Amino acid sequence: MVRALAVLAFTLSGAARADTSGAESAGSVEGGFRGCDDGRACRFALGPGAELYRVVPEGLAWAEADTATARAVRDRLNALMSSMIHQHKRVELHALRSLQDGTYTARVTVNGADVARDPMLIELAGSTPASDP
Repeated sequence: MVRALAVLAFTLSGAARADTSGAESAGSVEGGFRGCDDGRACRFALGPGAELYRVVPEGLAWAEADTATARAVRDRLNALMSSMIHQHKRVELHALRSLQDGTYTARVTVNGADVARDPMLIELAGSTPASDP
């Protein structure tokens, strides 16, 4: 348990360094989903008691959407991610990096499946999810 926390702390400190320099962070980090907001980002805790990071999931054309579409995308993300949490699925943020507006971006996966590949999200946002790495 202590070793796992040490690895998580190292991963988080590496992500923080990458975020301040604008470079991509390597690998992935497990994130606790805390809901998506009207600001077109989702909140994730990157550890127990950690601060919340506002993350824009990669692969969603959410930022360009009109208000009604953005709300529909937000509602679908909240429903989808909440359902996954109740099923005890593992949520990971891949290549977490900062954006100029103070938010972050990352590929969000649940048990290895890219959230941006959800058929309803694709239809709502007109997204084109990236291919598998």
